[in-house]
Amino acid sequence: MKSKLREGDLKMKKSLLWVLVLVVSISLVLTFSISGCKAPAEEVVSEEAVEEAPAEEEVVEEEAAPAEPVNLTMWVGGMWEFPDAPYFEWFEDMAVEYNKLNPNITIEMVPLSDETYFTETIAAAEAKSDVDISYCWPGVFTMQYIWKGYFEPLNNWIPMEELNNVYGLDQRLFGGNYYGYPFYVAGKPMFYNKAILRESGVEEEELQNWDTFIAACEKIKEAGYVPVATGGGDGWYGGYHLGDFGSQTLNESELMEMSIGEKSFTSESFLIIWEKLYELVEKEYLSPDVASLGLFPAWETFGRGEAAVVFAADAMASSYLDALGEDLGVAVMPAYGDASYVFEAQGAVMTSWSDNKKEAADFLMWLHTPDIMADCFNKTGTIFPHKKFDSSLLEGQPVLEFVWDNVSSEKYAPWMENYWPVMVDEQAAFALTPGFLQGNVTPMEFCETCDEIATKWAESNPEELAKFKEWMKDYE
Repeated sequence: MKSKLREGDLKMKKSLLWVLVLVVSISLVLTFSISGCKAPAEEVVSEEAVEEAPAEEEVVEEEAAPAEPVNLTMWVGGMWEFPDAPYFEWFEDMAVEYNKLNPNITIEMVPLSDETYFTETIAAAEAKSDVDISYCWPGVFTMQYIWKGYFEPLNNWIPMEELNNVYGLDQRLFGGNYYGYPFYVAGKPMFYNKAILRESGVEEEELQNWDTFIAACEKIKEAGYVPVATGGGDGWYGGYHLGDFGSQTLNESELMEMSIGEKSFTSESFLIIWEKLYELVEKEYLSPDVASLGLFPAWETFGRGEAAVVFAADAMASSYLDALGEDLGVAVMPAYGDASYVFEAQGAVMTSWSDNKKEAADFLMWLHTPDIMADCFNKTGTIFPHKKFDSSLLEGQPVLEFVWDNVSSEKYAPWMENYWPVMVDEQAAFALTPGFLQGNVTPMEFCETCDEIATKWAESNPEELAKFKEWMKDYE
């Protein structure tokens, strides 16, 4: 009985085993079949995905939104120093060239008169008008607006390694920030006409020392020429004379101390500056119509060969070279103290209310690239006070080489007009100049008036006085 049962069990187990083998075999076949079908399908999808990926990227790139349009406005000043050069027109051309490189950026150039620099700057700031870049003078003429919050620190937008390429940057420093990006050298040398000196029997070396300069002026006058071309009818020469000669006996700190009443303007170091000018007035060595002739028209008389000497901005050098050629000479001012080449540089600031500060900064940096600076010199005669300016452009032109050698050596003296209150400059230097040049105001009276105006300024402008004292710390 048990034997039959085992045989039945065995047969049943064999049957179940075959069934199990069959089921497993079928499963494996189906699995391999399904896998075999899926693999090629997955490969096709992957290949298509790889092929289509670049197409998707190209579509995205084509559909990228265009850059937002930006409209910049730049005020351009200083054209009076380039009377025969297309200086403003060059800036207009640069706006066009920059737009070609940056189609979304349009730049409007607006001419700014030096005579309306103050009033237009204040009006623009009060109205927050559409000006992003403005022309500026260095020193107190920019500081007065920095103290009101009108201008943006350039070092917020322009790397210091770039700003450090600029000569005269220290003339735009306040509170650890820099506010001006110079565009052209505006030093103040003495130009002279060699032909007139020869005809007058004067050697060039005689112009170097004040006493021999005075003797040379007498010879020039006797020969029938104007010794020194200048004009004070518009008041400008008062500040210019301080700038031309002030650094021979003063430094910035001393002039600032006089401005806040710690010293008097009647001090010998300041008084002598005006005594020397008065000597020229008394001996009639200045232009015969000096009290009515404007300063810049007087500069033009030198270019026409009517005077032997002129104390002018070196921005005039190219114009004078065109007029006088090899007969143009250049030197530092006649010395009665420590005479050096006097240097400042005019330039640009960025307004604090501009919505386009980055774009404005980028444009300013582009204007200071070597090719653009070279283009400006070739078309306008302008020398950028920048270490990357191509000085080889000046080779063979002794007058321009003289300017560059003094600037690039950084051994220049400061333009002293930049370091006293604007109110003193206007109400003393400007206001008294016509009378002074007529001999109606003495040097001592001039200095006493400076004291009076400085006292009035300090009493009526306490906030500006506090900022001025803070600025003095940069020169301690």
